[in-house]
Amino acid sequence: MHPIEKLVVRYCDIKNRKIYISFSKNAYEIYWLPINIDSSFYYNLTRQDKEDIIYLGKFRLHSAELVQFSFMSIYSINPATQEYNNIFNDFYFTSDPSNLKIYNANYFIDSTYNALIVGFFEGSGNFFEYKIYGYKDSTIKTLYEPAAPIQNGSIYATDYQIYEFENLFTTLLYWENNLIKSIPLRKTPLIDFEEGDVALEYKINEDYTLQAPSKVIVPFSAKLQIIQNGLDPSIQIIYDDRYFSQNLNQLIPKKKGSTKIALESEFGEIQKQISVIIK
Repeated sequence: MHPIEKLVVRYCDIKNRKIYISFSKNAYEIYWLPINIDSSFYYNLTRQDKEDIIYLGKFRLHSAELVQFSFMSIYSINPATQEYNNIFNDFYFTSDPSNLKIYNANYFIDSTYNALIVGFFEGSGNFFEYKIYGYKDSTIKTLYEPAAPIQNGSIYATDYQIYEFENLFTTLLYWENNLIKSIPLRKTPLIDFEEGDVALEYKINEDYTLQAPSKVIVPFSAKLQIIQNGLDPSIQIIYDDRYFSQNLNQLIPKKKGSTKIALESEFGEIQKQISVIIK
């Protein structure tokens, strides 16, 4: 294993702008490095009177100065001293902390504790990595991370639940029996559906062909919500970004006119093309 993959963040000293790391489980092999702090925010993970503080920043290894990493550090109030102490840290293989995607899932753990999700897109591709953190057994822990990066991945976090999107295929993550469990959803959920929004549903047949309408009309002020009916995570939606921007399974009109969207297989084959009129 490459030494960087064994890197562990032991402690983060925000006041003195230092991070302490090791390259093994040997607690005696600890090194400190200077850090830059890019941002911070409050979020209550430990359910104390004062919210925890989450810091985001970056550092470089002396042995690989051209490589920059991002880190996340959590500070929590000590009830005895009323001072904030460092209780948890992690780092990420992305050079700029502004690339980190942050999501909050309130009441996710035992319908009581909040969960924090931190993710980023890997390299130049559209592969999304993320981890879920939360308070368990009287400490902050990494509660979940996917076995592999998610293609065209995204997260939607709400109270009590987290939705993982891989293309338009959706998995529901929830807390049960002291751990995170997952259920693949046959249908993409409607996210923030509002009056006037248009739902476009396509179905994946048993032979993996697609059924979809040939045409759809969308008001300029509405969202086109695309629903996949089927368990295939590889179907991608292709659209003209002059006409739409995308958020999760929603296409949001940018201008009026006629355009097309395509449903494409993992091999780049267009399986269905749908005409769209934005009026």
